[in-house]
Amino acid sequence: MWTYFDEEIGKEVTEIEPIISIFPMRTENISLENIHHQIPDNLSRIYTETIKSFHQGFYILCACGLRTIMDGVCSDLGIQDGPKIDKNGKRKTDLDSKIAGLFEK
Repeated sequence: MWTYFDEEIGKEVTEIEPIISIFPMRTENISLENIHHQIPDNLSRIYTETIKSFHQGFYILCACGLRTIMDGVCSDLGIQDGPKIDKNGKRKTDLDSKIAGLFEK
């Protein structure tokens, strides 16, 4: 908690530092950063920014990062489609199908 004089309103203001709870609880041994060495180098920066956005509560930005990482992992492994079939009888190439394609590999 801290107090300061706000010249704009002409009086002292007291602010309380918010309490932040993170679930599931993290320990020093369990961290999302521990798997950093398991992803391709070209996705390393996106991974780091995705983790930071999650920790700061920017969940939509985090979801975009996760989607980009999944697409990048599929690309790195050479997965361009998946087992799902479109109406023309061809394998689908959307991200959902590529993720399903990870299980084929």
